[in-house]
Amino acid sequence: MRNYVKLVKSSFFIKKEDISKTCVLLSNEGYSINLDDDGNIVEINISRYLKTNLNNHINLFKQLAPVVRSGSFLENKDDVGTRWRWVFDEGMCHTVNLQPCYIWMDSSKSTGILRPIDDLGRIVIPKAVRDELGIKEDDWFEVLVGSDMIHLKKSSERKDDKS
Repeated sequence: MRNYVKLVKSSFFIKKEDISKTCVLLSNEGYSINLDDDGNIVEINISRYLKTNLNNHINLFKQLAPVVRSGSFLENKDDVGTRWRWVFDEGMCHTVNLQPCYIWMDSSKSTGILRPIDDLGRIVIPKAVRDELGIKEDDWFEVLVGSDMIHLKKSSERKDDKS
């Protein structure tokens, strides 16, 4: 059972126009903020260990997500060593689990196939691998990051289409 959560790393940005509501919501949950010279929120800190239900915090960040710059994140660690990030992307907040690579290696195997990354950051998953894993067009994946490995985990959760 989780007794506390500690904020260990963050990259966070909210424009000064959106600060008033943000400050109240964050301070009510024990967070403090740092502003840049222009008055934008550029860092968020925890002023005490989180001992409340984590769902309260993820709900808070989902409320704030529309005003948080895409690419912002808050990385957390609990008392048993579990690490995760709350990642902000296009007005939404997602939880991304960060597990050490050695956990992934137990079930990983090399296919011997090398793929280049294109100028848009895409990598093609070989058809044989897609077929073996039942991956279809429009399937969604959670992206987990290790020290030198990216792990894709099939997700049943879909990101809302904003177009």
